Amino acid sequence: MVEAEYIAIVGVVIGVLLRTILPYLKKVKESGEVQISFEAKYAATLVISVIVTVITAIEALASMPSLAAANVCALFFGALAFGYAFHSTLNLIPEAA
Repeated sequence: MVEAEYIAIVGVVIGVLLRTILPYLKKVKESGEVQISFEAKYAATLVISVIVTVITAIEALASMPSLAAANVCALFFGALAFGYAFHSTLNLIPEAA
């Protein structure tokens, strides 16, 4: 059970980080400049996303033991997708404001 929690935590954190870093790297590539400003609102949503997704992943594994018994690869990629999707949704909030 503990191993499954670690795998889920690593998956959601990597998913959130990918969602933060990939658009930034795309901007750097498109502009050709190395010095692109990184807005603080995205750092704030990164921290919020990591906290919420880690807590949610731990609670989901605790309440549904079948998730913890799932294939390690499926658990990791499911957690990665959850972290990416949650952070993507959370990033829409500052853009709409």
